[in-house]
Amino acid sequence: MRIRAGRRDYDRQDIVTAPDGQSRVFETSGLTQTIRDGETGAVLGRSTFTATGVEPEAFAQPAFAPPAVRVGAAIVEFALGLYTYYALRNDPYSRTVLGLSAQEFVPNPQGGTNPAIWVGPISQTMLDAACKRNGQVEKITNKVTRRVRASGLYRTAQEFANRVHFEIHQIVEGMNDPNFKSEISFDAKQKLAKYGPPGSVRLDLLESSVPGTTCIYDYKTGNAKLTLKRAGILAAMASKHFPGTVRIIVTQVKPR
Repeated sequence: MRIRAGRRDYDRQDIVTAPDGQSRVFETSGLTQTIRDGETGAVLGRSTFTATGVEPEAFAQPAFAPPAVRVGAAIVEFALGLYTYYALRNDPYSRTVLGLSAQEFVPNPQGGTNPAIWVGPISQTMLDAACKRNGQVEKITNKVTRRVRASGLYRTAQEFANRVHFEIHQIVEGMNDPNFKSEISFDAKQKLAKYGPPGSVRLDLLESSVPGTTCIYDYKTGNAKLTLKRAGILAAMASKHFPGTVRIIVTQVKPR
């Protein structure tokens, strides 16, 4: 993180550097975030976090700057690195989110010329507006985690995590809400499958919030991190389960 003295056009500036030396600068002012190339300072994207998700903002792009859509995948990787950093530092008054458009994970996306990506801590009030059931998800997760831990009915960390996931699934399934789904499994061909078959990928919890916006809740009972590959799978599965998804908000849920 770099802090400059004097007048600034942003509230927070984060610099993420990759192993190959490339870097991206994330400048956040209020709920608007600008992403720049770390070497040239060229603007690669600008988005605002709203109650309906992340919305791209127009920006002037010099002729020498590379088209943002060509570096979209790389921006997502840098955003995931920043997301992981802040997710480990969540506090009771804010939550770290990764907001992006579904097209970031679609090959050769049609329409749009700049990526809609926003990453960082936001207030609980703003998260409540965008993902209306996040407070409920956190309460359920905390309650189930305490119950499983007190029971002692597990031998390993993996068994503990599996039991927490299964009990949360039972609670959510009992609600019978088509816009609130848990433990969705897809096979290798990205088709709906039964709970947890070998080789499948499982989504923890999905909320269809406002039209076009899907909130993904990813439970973390250990030190696992959200990787680019998994983020892409989650986004693809969310879009498949809720057709019409154009905005995705990923929130890591760590029980307390």
